[in-house]
Amino acid sequence: MNFSDISEEIRNARKQKKLSQADIADALGFDQSLISRIESGNIDEIGFRKMLLIFDFLGLDLQLRPVSGGYTFEEIQNDNQAMR
Repeated sequence: MNFSDISEEIRNARKQKKLSQADIADALGFDQSLISRIESGNIDEIGFRKMLLIFDFLGLDLQLRPVSGGYTFEEIQNDNQAMR
Protein backbone atom coordinates (compact mmCIF):
# COMPACT_ATOMS: atom_id res chain seq x y z
CA MET A 1 0.00 0.00 0.00
CA ASN A 2 1.33 3.45 -0.84
CA PHE A 3 0.18 6.97 -0.02
CA SER A 4 -1.96 7.10 -3.15
CA ASP A 5 -3.89 4.06 -1.91
CA ILE A 6 -4.32 5.63 1.53
CA SER A 7 -5.51 8.90 -0.04
CA GLU A 8 -8.10 7.01 -2.05
CA GLU A 9 -9.32 5.10 1.04
CA ILE A 10 -9.72 8.36 2.96
CA ARG A 11 -11.64 9.99 0.09
CA ASN A 12 -13.89 6.93 -0.34
CA ALA A 13 -14.64 6.72 3.39
CA ARG A 14 -15.48 10.44 3.51
CA LYS A 15 -17.83 10.21 0.54
CA GLN A 16 -19.47 7.05 1.89
CA LYS A 17 -20.25 8.93 5.11
CA LYS A 18 -21.53 11.87 3.03
CA LEU A 19 -19.07 14.28 4.61
CA SER A 20 -17.34 17.21 2.99
CA GLN A 21 -13.66 17.93 3.37
CA ALA A 22 -14.70 20.96 5.42
CA ASP A 23 -16.73 18.72 7.76
CA ILE A 24 -13.62 16.70 8.61
CA ALA A 25 -11.41 19.76 8.87
CA ASP A 26 -13.84 21.59 11.17
CA ALA A 27 -14.32 18.57 13.42
CA LEU A 28 -10.58 18.00 13.80
CA GLY A 29 -9.39 21.61 13.81
CA PHE A 30 -7.53 21.36 10.49
CA ASP A 31 -7.63 23.51 7.38
CA GLN A 32 -9.85 22.17 4.61
CA SER A 33 -6.88 22.53 2.26
CA LEU A 34 -5.00 19.90 4.29
CA ILE A 35 -7.77 17.35 3.74
CA SER A 36 -7.82 18.24 0.05
CA ARG A 37 -4.06 17.78 -0.29
CA ILE A 38 -4.20 14.44 1.54
CA GLU A 39 -6.99 13.16 -0.70
CA SER A 40 -5.22 14.31 -3.85
CA GLY A 41 -1.88 12.91 -2.69
CA ASN A 42 -0.42 16.38 -3.19
CA ILE A 43 1.29 16.63 0.19
CA ASP A 44 4.96 16.22 1.03
CA GLU A 45 4.67 15.49 4.74
CA ILE A 46 1.91 14.95 7.26
CA GLY A 47 2.18 14.10 10.91
CA PHE A 48 1.33 10.58 11.95
CA ARG A 49 -0.97 11.79 14.72
CA LYS A 50 -2.97 13.86 12.25
CA MET A 51 -3.40 10.83 10.02
CA LEU A 52 -4.54 8.73 12.99
CA LEU A 53 -7.11 11.40 13.91
CA ILE A 54 -8.45 11.37 10.35
CA PHE A 55 -8.56 7.55 10.31
CA ASP A 56 -10.39 7.47 13.63
CA PHE A 57 -12.88 10.15 12.58
CA LEU A 58 -13.69 8.23 9.39
CA GLY A 59 -13.83 4.85 11.14
CA LEU A 60 -10.73 3.56 9.39
CA ASP A 61 -8.17 1.27 10.98
CA LEU A 62 -4.45 1.26 10.26
CA GLN A 63 -3.01 -2.23 10.19
CA LEU A 64 0.69 -3.00 9.98
CA ARG A 65 2.06 -6.22 8.62
CA PRO A 66 5.49 -7.48 7.69
CA VAL A 67 6.64 -7.00 4.13
CA SER A 68 7.98 -10.24 2.77
CA GLY A 69 11.54 -9.93 1.62
CA GLY A 70 11.97 -6.53 3.27
CA TYR A 71 14.47 -5.45 5.87
CA THR A 72 13.85 -6.05 9.54
CA PHE A 73 13.96 -3.17 12.01
CA GLU A 74 17.14 -4.65 13.47
CA GLU A 75 18.82 -4.73 10.05
CA ILE A 76 17.95 -1.08 9.46
CA GLN A 77 19.29 -0.12 12.90
CA ASN A 78 22.53 -1.99 12.24
CA ASP A 79 22.95 -0.30 8.86
CA ASN A 80 22.33 3.12 10.42
CA GLN A 81 24.90 2.46 13.16
CA ALA A 82 27.44 1.26 10.61
CA MET A 83 27.09 4.53 8.68
CA ARG A 84 28.00 6.62 11.72
